Amino acid sequence: MGHTIGCHSHRHRPLSTLTPADCSEDLALNSKSIEEAVGRKPSWISFPNGVIDSDDVTTLNTCRESGLHFGFTMNRGFIESDASQISLNRVDTNDAPGGKSPSIGW
Repeated sequence: MGHTIGCHSHRHRPLSTLTPADCSEDLALNSKSIEEAVGRKPSWISFPNGVIDSDDVTTLNTCRESGLHFGFTMNRGFIESDASQISLNRVDTNDAPGGKSPSIGW
């Protein structure tokens, strides 16, 4: 139906706290579950707990090696044109017009 399906991890642990092997295994389990359910491997991730440091090259590379091309953090903000596709900011719906505490003026 044209939806983009992403992953979040299998056990919901912050990926940067895992060894590369454990991170890879966790992502593989989650990806396999999603592929079995919808027939496609995810290429997006919303990081568990929103935690990923832009300088956490090991975790970001493990995500890329697992077939993930785009990743969303919980860092609030717009996506800049030079942003890394695997560690993107996001606009929290609470900040948007109509949200609990709108702070963004469109």
